[in-house]
Amino acid sequence: FFFQAEDGIRDFCLSRGLGDVYKRQAYLWIIKNVQKTLGFNPTQIIIAGDSAGGNLALGITLRAIKERVRIPDSLFLIYPALSIGPNYFLPSILHSLTDPLLSMPVFSMIQALYMQHEELNPDTDPFLSPLFVSDELLSQLPTCRMVLAAKDSLHDFSMEFARRLQLLGKDVQVKSYAEMPHGYMSLDFPSGMTEATIAVVDLSLIHI
Repeated sequence: FFFQAEDGIRDFCLSRGLGDVYKRQAYLWIIKNVQKTLGFNPTQIIIAGDSAGGNLALGITLRAIKERVRIPDSLFLIYPALSIGPNYFLPSILHSLTDPLLSMPVFSMIQALYMQHEELNPDTDPFLSPLFVSDELLSQLPTCRMVLAAKDSLHDFSMEFARRLQLLGKDVQVKSYAEMPHGYMSLDFPSGMTEATIAVVDLSLIHI
């Protein structure tokens, strides 16, 4: 069973974003109702997400681990947003100065939307910034495949996350495209980037 975590901004009070995709609208519903509603019991669950959706995909999995419900069998993360806070700097963030999609003003706006509630600290809360998850939870993550863009401001955060998984002996594989900006999977239309089309084809060949 393949489930895609859609991009979304969390709303702490209304339990939107992570609360919706985990509990109210998707993951727990699948776990509890898919056999009764769709007539089959999934033997494998894969969660995929790109950008903010990658953040949500990890958030879903971490909550499943913490709450001791069925954990997804695999994660497929495409240039995920792993650190939402403004106080953790890695060199790739400089790409936001020239990135056509995730520019510095857009990046700052998204950070502000994620951090509008004082109760939430994106520099320590792993459900906001999965990069800062404890080794205890990280060691329980399932198979993880990551597809990145080297000219993406989020690139180095994903590489740091993958490094931590490797140190814990987890099954993680990373593919990074040298000339690609953030969001390149959406650029595979006829007049778009040839490299993006190649990347989309490559995506279908990745073994999870």
